[in-house]
Amino acid sequence: MFEDKDFNINEIEVRVDEDLMSAYMTVSPLDYDKKIPVETLIDVLKENKVTCGIMEDVLRDITENKLFYIEYKVAEGEPPVFGNDGYYEIPFSFDFDQRPKINEDGSVDYNQFDNYCRVSEGDIIAIYRPGTKGKNGSDVQGNKIPGKNGKEQPPLKGKGFKLDESDGRKYIALMSGRLEYTTNKSINISNCYEIDGDVNHATGNIQFPGDVHIKGNVTSGAYVRASGQIIVDGHVEASFLYADRGIVLKNGVQGAGKGRIEAGGSISAKFFEQTIVRAKGTIVAGAVLNCDIESEESIIISGKIGVILGGRAKAVSYIEANVLGNMAETKTFVKVGGGSEMYAAIAKNDEDIEQFNEEIKNMDIAIGKIEASLKEKSAQYLTDKKMELIRAKYKKTADLDKLIKKRKQLIELLAKSEKSKIKVKKSVYPRVSININDIVYINKSENFNVSYEKRGGNVVAVPNV
Repeated sequence: MFEDKDFNINEIEVRVDEDLMSAYMTVSPLDYDKKIPVETLIDVLKENKVTCGIMEDVLRDITENKLFYIEYKVAEGEPPVFGNDGYYEIPFSFDFDQRPKINEDGSVDYNQFDNYCRVSEGDIIAIYRPGTKGKNGSDVQGNKIPGKNGKEQPPLKGKGFKLDESDGRKYIALMSGRLEYTTNKSINISNCYEIDGDVNHATGNIQFPGDVHIKGNVTSGAYVRASGQIIVDGHVEASFLYADRGIVLKNGVQGAGKGRIEAGGSISAKFFEQTIVRAKGTIVAGAVLNCDIESEESIIISGKIGVILGGRAKAVSYIEANVLGNMAETKTFVKVGGGSEMYAAIAKNDEDIEQFNEEIKNMDIAIGKIEASLKEKSAQYLTDKKMELIRAKYKKTADLDKLIKKRKQLIELLAKSEKSKIKVKKSVYPRVSININDIVYINKSENFNVSYEKRGGNVVAVPNV
């Protein structure tokens, strides 16, 4: 109990909030000029069990500036700190802009949308931000108020990524493809983009660094580009499909004379109608109607119908069909082998290789002259020119390597074309043009179960055994 003979305790009122986090004081001396020691005010607070968070500067202000008859906060508890939970920072947006693209001429391109989150191999796809620490607090009476540490999150689940061992918090993409993130802390990177419905103007063009599986149809005007393979469960209209690997069309293609299907591997479909088809691998179908199809391997048209009717079919090594043409004698052109086109391509390739070698040789001479000049006198412009020539040489050398690789491929194709033939299991109708290595044979009467081969300078029909 404090004692102050010149001061009445009743002249000081202390109020404490219900949560005990703040204390207030009102000083109402009977004698305004009376000097009240700060220590006296502190003792009064302690008598009211206020022992922590006392704001001595406020008490001093009250006594020195005679701030009487008004309630002031004079003590404040320290609230506990609740740490923030750990979380994953995903540096990608999943809010796709579904507005059509406005072209420079003001027209609207309804095919260009962002419809999935793309990542590249080596990208940082997530960063873990650890939870923060909590801290205990106390009220003005010194009672402890427990704080709490933030909750840590479990490691990310999923596939297609790894934890950066040098950092321990960063997750790195192991492949290029589509990124999916779910709220249950799971990330999947897939090189297969699955589309549950159709590809049309609503979905926009599809360009994906992996496989694309379309479970619906591909409508007219749609564009699909994949660095892997393309699989379409439904029908394909006059659209444009390009795959670095193969294309599998589980139903037919009705191109209306506008569609184009192109693959770095094989292509298969139930049928092709009025479509341009290009494949480095084999083309397989149940029927080909009025199309322009080419394969650097073989074309095999089989099944219940197995007909090539109208248009043009070309393969390097082999064409097989049940039927060529029809009874109405529709013009149909079928070609195997390389012929003059392939020899011309090889000759052009050789010219390009020779030219590139000459250009690289000249670059080496120029670099040598600059180096000789730099030995005599240093000059920044010469150093810059030397680096410019070195960069140009590296690019030219890379292009030359591509030409050499292409020449090897052309020679291999030429070798395949030497033994090329066309096999027909059922009927070959009149007005079917057979071309084997630029030797043309026009079928004038219906033939059955024959193969066409080049023998000497002629194309001959040989019965199938």
